[in-house]
Amino acid sequence: MEEVDIPFSLRFEPHDDVKSLFPKTAPEDPMEYVKQLSSIPANSTLYNVYGMSDPKEIGGKELYIGTLKLDGQLTTSLWGDEKLFFKH
Repeated sequence: MEEVDIPFSLRFEPHDDVKSLFPKTAPEDPMEYVKQLSSIPANSTLYNVYGMSDPKEIGGKELYIGTLKLDGQLTTSLWGDEKLFFKH
């Protein structure tokens, strides 16, 4: 089996397809995010993904990994509304 290098860190850069869709400031109403997400066209490329080989301080290089792309349209769900929570 081929050895796979695991990136030290990842960076997600908004793709040109979507980076102009959203305002630069956060909305006061958290539900405004849902409205903003529903404006993303189906099959849009969301991010260019880059990975660092090692910490920059010890000579790590940033490499392009690929893109993160939608497979269809974003949708809401009752499960997501009632069960999916992120603690931060």
